[in-house]
Amino acid sequence: MKWVTTGCIALAFIVAGCSSEPDEETRAQMDGKALFESFCADCHGKKGEGKFLHGIPPNRHTQKSVTEVVRQIREGSNHAKHPMPPMPQITPEEARKISKYLIDTLKKQAK
Repeated sequence: MKWVTTGCIALAFIVAGCSSEPDEETRAQMDGKALFESFCADCHGKKGEGKFLHGIPPNRHTQKSVTEVVRQIREGSNHAKHPMPPMPQITPEEARKISKYLIDTLKKQAK
């Protein structure tokens, strides 16, 4: 049992060390597309198409404003069908860049 516990702890440190999240300096230089691809695309798809079979809706069809999307990114959503966890690690400015990319680019491409 001791080896299993030790193995789990070691694995947790390895996984944490392999995080693909960019550092602060890199993030400050990223545009909305790069931030979307870094933080949102794993769940919502690279083009915002969602993952229907996983219950993740497309976000490229959003009717929300930039401000509403920023709030949802930072605070999450308790929507019964499509909950989204809060992402407080994304700064308000990064969330604004993501929101503008989603609305100004992905939404227009989806039409």
